[in-house]
Amino acid sequence: MAAAVQHGGPAQAVSAAAASAVDDSASSIKVAVRVRPLSASEKKSGISSIVRVLEGQTVVVLDPTDGNIAYGPAANRTREKTYSFDHAFGEDDTQEKIFNGTTRDLVEQVLSGINCTVFAYGPTGSGKTYTMTGVEGSLGVMPLTLSRLFAMMESHTEQTFKVRISYIEVYNECVYDLLQPAANGNVPHGNGANAFGGLDLREDPVKGMFVAGVHEEEVAETGQVLRLLERGNARRSTESTKANASSSRSHAVLSISIEAREALAGIRKELSLGKLSLIDLAGSERMGKTNND
Repeated sequence: MAAAVQHGGPAQAVSAAAASAVDDSASSIKVAVRVRPLSASEKKSGISSIVRVLEGQTVVVLDPTDGNIAYGPAANRTREKTYSFDHAFGEDDTQEKIFNGTTRDLVEQVLSGINCTVFAYGPTGSGKTYTMTGVEGSLGVMPLTLSRLFAMMESHTEQTFKVRISYIEVYNECVYDLLQPAANGNVPHGNGANAFGGLDLREDPVKGMFVAGVHEEEVAETGQVLRLLERGNARRSTESTKANASSSRSHAVLSISIEAREALAGIRKELSLGKLSLIDLAGSERMGKTNND
């Protein structure tokens, strides 16, 4: 099972994809969109929103010259656009609702040994990092997923679990470790993790593609992970742009590896391995669009 969350378009778009390895009749990808609220500067400029979310699955972009949804014969003459998604979230929807609609159900699949992925995609300023990591008092998909993961593991008393996480960024086509910067004493690249300590991407016949030398931290509770996320996010490469004063200029990948074993006496202890990847992609727009030359 895999999942993807995408942001894009004039308003924030979150897409969530879920691929099922259990039910062959299910779609391998589900896409969700999230419409962000207008920023303070947009409101000050007199900009109004022309994006509407209908019935939790449809996004309507109104004709900018009209501002009303077109019906009947007028619908043939309007510049209004309609898009359908597996899930559509409005600007008033909470972080918890985004998580519940896109990622919550994947946790059980990962504990069963199925690999899953959730990613946020879209232009700078669309709210990707806010949706994935959140802020104090409004946690995003990453911390909410880990909180759910540890709660689920506590309820699975018939199994024992070992959880390891790694956190990397891809910046200027190089891979850097956000949890353990290079120990060679070199200065950071930009304001990110490490300048010359880039890691190699390799392929293994059993594991598939993997990052050689990446630091994996064994974790036991949500608070520990939140502290690691905070440490890693502080090392991400950011830059001020026209669209965002602290724009993330790198792709960030949080990988959660879960090893599960049967804990009941007298039962052959089978091992299952699951992996959940949570990805915050850099802005998808051309650099000139945000004065980031």
